[in-house]
Amino acid sequence: MTPATSSEPGEAQGGGESGRGTDGRWTKGNRGHWKHGGTSLAVARGELPEQADALAVMAERQMAILNDLGGEDQVGQIKRDLISRYLQNSLIADYLADNIAREGVLSTKGRQRAAVNTFLAVVNTLHKLAGSIGLERRLKDLGDLSLSEYVARQERAESTVREAPQAASGATDDGNGSA
Repeated sequence: MTPATSSEPGEAQGGGESGRGTDGRWTKGNRGHWKHGGTSLAVARGELPEQADALAVMAERQMAILNDLGGEDQVGQIKRDLISRYLQNSLIADYLADNIAREGVLSTKGRQRAAVNTFLAVVNTLHKLAGSIGLERRLKDLGDLSLSEYVARQERAESTVREAPQAASGATDDGNGSA
């Protein structure tokens, strides 16, 4: 008899719903054996299934922060690293906030849970990183362009973008409806 296999990580391979193999060991990819912060690295990387939506939001947040700082070309490498750390800590804070809302602030014995202290430390780190990155919005550097020149340049760029699909479709169409 061959043991059943599963392509899904974390599912049992031959050991039923327990997450253990036929030999009694944890199957590869199973997170049932993680205890006491074993998921913290996975949380920081955004690898948990419940963080899939959060990863999409992180990319949007990064672009918003870069735009607030005057555009991607106005931000140096160190500031990019700070933004990356800010987003990672933000992901961790969101995870901890959900955990605290789900599990509560106190343990079953009435003591404050460690997640609360960790959450407060992460929020403090977020505040410090935000101060280092810069809390204020900055204008994009237009160089020597006047406002009217900048608007004209943007309109030309937009018309080029609008005309590109028409030009591509016009290359295969001779105007008679035949290809």
